Amino acid sequence: MIDHLLAALGALLLAGPGDVPDARDRAAILSQCGCFEVTYSYTETRALKPGYPLRPPKEVKGLEWVEADRVSERSLSLQHILVGRGGVQKHWRQVWDYEPSMLFEYQGRGRWQKRSLTPADARGHWAQRVYEVDDGPRYEGVGVWSHGASSSAWVSRAWSPLPRREYTQRSDYDVLARENRHQLTSDGWAHLQRNEKIKLEDGKLVPLVAERGENRYVRVDDARCAAARSWWHSNRGTWQRIQGVWQEWYDRSDALRFRSDPHEALWQRLFTLAEQKPPRLEAEVRAAIQESQAP
Repeated sequence: MIDHLLAALGALLLAGPGDVPDARDRAAILSQCGCFEVTYSYTETRALKPGYPLRPPKEVKGLEWVEADRVSERSLSLQHILVGRGGVQKHWRQVWDYEPSMLFEYQGRGRWQKRSLTPADARGHWAQRVYEVDDGPRYEGVGVWSHGASSSAWVSRAWSPLPRREYTQRSDYDVLARENRHQLTSDGWAHLQRNEKIKLEDGKLVPLVAERGENRYVRVDDARCAAARSWWHSNRGTWQRIQGVWQEWYDRSDALRFRSDPHEALWQRLFTLAEQKPPRLEAEVRAAIQESQAP
């Protein structure tokens, strides 16, 4: 018993300051959980290509439940669930990993590439991995949480496909180059964005326009999200099985490339499977992902 205690004490003494997450980091991430009235606002602010006409601003309001679905010391998974007039709908998912060894980074045209991080690059950093409604890849970035007297914030940069608010309406750009800032506020939190919409032409990057995004999450009584919470508890097991199949792909693949960008047909198919819950769910999900891959 004494030997075990001495070994544990030795490990603590040898551990560097980045080996254990700052408790304030974890608290900031978990502060994003609860029931929120959300305003999603996007404004094109400045043309980066001569002659580009700025599009009208977009703003949508909604009610959203965010639940800490899987929690460990170095990894936290937050599931977002929308509540609307049409009922409850699974929304995006964000996973926070402390001192990550790799990122899956978007390259454009439906392709994600794995990039290894050195221990020095990752030390003290958190990766935020953002997944589509069907748990397919969206974007991943890495950054450090900073804590002030009145607020905490985390900032990173990443590429992503066209956002869902635009991919059915536009084909004039290929990549959203994002600066993502997650910041706690007095009444909730905010996801602030400074983005550029970029066209890929003959191996060159052609920026079209700068965009500002402000997604404001204002905390309200959790009782307003009771339907979302109940729905997720009933469907969590099914979606965790789907996430398990996705994780197989992420673990064994150096790159992923989808036939469409983004892969809208795939999310529709996976939502149908999640609703039907067939006996061979994993096998059918695996087949759907395989069929969505480009040669």
